[in-house]
Amino acid sequence: MQKKQQTNPMMELQSGRYNKGLTLIELMTAVAILGILLAAGIPMFRTSTINSSIDQAFGHLRIDIDYARNLAVDKSTEVRVEPVSADNWQSGWVVRSDNEIFRFRSAFNAAVTITSDDFDQSTPISFTPSGRATTVGVISVDMPGCTGDRERNIQLLFSGQVDITEALCTD
Repeated sequence: MQKKQQTNPMMELQSGRYNKGLTLIELMTAVAILGILLAAGIPMFRTSTINSSIDQAFGHLRIDIDYARNLAVDKSTEVRVEPVSADNWQSGWVVRSDNEIFRFRSAFNAAVTITSDDFDQSTPISFTPSGRATTVGVISVDMPGCTGDRERNIQLLFSGQVDITEALCTD
């Protein structure tokens, strides 16, 4: 009968045979690095979300203005883009003619500000059957906390075309 050779557990531990886990120092270092990365990344993610909200609201408004102009020409009728409530573009808007609603946009992120001193329910963005605008004016899209050239102004010209200007965000 062969005798089983006994080994010293301390020698096996030192040789790395039982080294299958992390030491406390290694774990603390990994947690510290993760904390630093998260601390740097979360503000950038917030800014990215804010900028994305502005881009989305601006994009939908721009598309709907172009859509209204094209409908006016295609259907040979006056088509309007007007806020859902009195003079509050932030609540959403509707693309419509006198007897038909073509598109409805509900409110976006509550922090996005869409303002206009020129257009409201009593003076909507309106296009004639030839695609010309009945009123000229500017609509601004902005949001506190944005970065870069994210503040957008849409200027409607009598020709029915829009002129887009971008400005640095202001808080």
